[in-house]
This record gives sequence, structure tokens and C-alpha cells, in this order.
Amino acid sequence: MTCTANCKPFDPVLNRAIIYLASRVCPQGWDASPDAPGTLEEVDQYTSKYGKICVWDGDYGDSFLCDREADLAFAAWHDWHHHVGCLTFDRAGETEAWRRHVVDLERLTGESAQVSPRMAAWAGILYARLVGQFDYRDVWGCDPDFTKGFSQHYYRDPLGAISDPKYRT
Repeated sequence: MTCTANCKPFDPVLNRAIIYLASRVCPQGWDASPDAPGTLEEVDQYTSKYGKICVWDGDYGDSFLCDREADLAFAAWHDWHHHVGCLTFDRAGETEAWRRHVVDLERLTGESAQVSPRMAAWAGILYARLVGQFDYRDVWGCDPDFTKGFSQHYYRDPLGAISDPKYRT
């Protein structure tokens, strides 16, 4: 599945910021594979062996970014935070990774999520993508299907998103 014709990026400027930040933290680039590491230990092992992050090279579908380059860059930037911060792949680790993403974006733009509506929106959509999955898992016992617009729905209506069975994987 690729992005559908009606898939619109949450904010194209956010996409550019993500691509830029990923290139800063991963100056050697990143690898993409359908067999990318799935645990912190695997990320650490791969990064130690190859000197770069490896991200999932699957179908991102209608992600909140709606752009394959931005999706891969986001995955690299995100996994880099897991790697350097020793952040586990659970609610606590994802919440801390989200916080670090917001700090990176605030430093890049000079805007605060507490003051800037744009930065608050960016923080909100990242929270939906990274932490909202755990709310969904609590209800359904599985991760949501992010290719169907879960993050955008959660951003607009968290309770509606976590109660919607269409995102079941």
C-alpha cells in the first residue's frame, strides 16, 4: 500500500523538519529493511555492527506524514533516540522518545510547544503516533494499523480513535 490520493501530510513543514533532523542525527544515513530490528537490543546490535540505524522498509500507507522519505526519516530519527537514550519499546520509552522529539523540534524552530500553536500541533501528532498506540493496545490487545490514519484520528479525537475497531491489526 502506498499513500492514497486523498492522503495529505499533517504539515509539510513538519515533514521537512523531520527529514532535516534525521539527517543531523544520522549523518551516515540509515538502512531500510523489511527485517529491521524490532527491539532496543536489536537496534543497539545493528547500530554497533553497521554504524547506522536500520528502519523498517515496509508499507507506511496513509501515515500522518503521507510521504515515504519522511516516514523513513522519522523512523530513523525515532530509533536513534531509542538507541542513544537506551529507551525501551514500551509506553515509558515511547513517551520519553516523544519528549525528546519535541525538544529537538523546539530547538530547531525556536518555538515552544507551550506557546506556539504550530509546535503544539506537531507535539500532539507525534504524541498520537508514539504514545496513542498504547491506549489502543489497552482497549483492543493489539497495536493500531497506522496505515489507515490512526494518528490523525487520535490527534483529533483520542477516545474515538481508541474505540474504533477499524484500526485493529
